[in-house]
Amino acid sequence: MFVAYKYKLYQTKKLKYIHNKIDISGIIYNHCIA
Repeated sequence: MFVAYKYKLYQTKKLKYIHNKIDISGIIYNHCIA
């Protein structure tokens, strides 16, 4: 149970990090087009 929770927490952290990277590159991309 605890291991699964820890794993899930790690996965969401990783996902959030990837999302932030995508958001930043998206903002830069939009800025270059504008």
